[in-house]
Amino acid sequence: MPVSHDLGSNEEVLIGMYNSWREVFGKFTVDIARFLLSWGFLTATVEDGKHVLDKRKMARYVSAAASTALASIIEERQKLEKEKRSGS
Repeated sequence: MPVSHDLGSNEEVLIGMYNSWREVFGKFTVDIARFLLSWGFLTATVEDGKHVLDKRKMARYVSAAASTALASIIEERQKLEKEKRSGS
């Protein structure tokens, strides 16, 4: 199951894939923030009547989740390729 692309080196492909994945993952930022707040990973302060999150912490959590999810997807792809080669 090779990946078809015109992005250049493996490193360029990985960077492009990661940036694209971050865009996808970014669509769930509000849901992720709610989850993190509800489980105590983040806290919000009230400023001018609005709840404010620590943007740096939030970005770190989203980045970590996106990186781990992409690594899992790539790992699963490798497993599928191995199964295909072995005839499973």
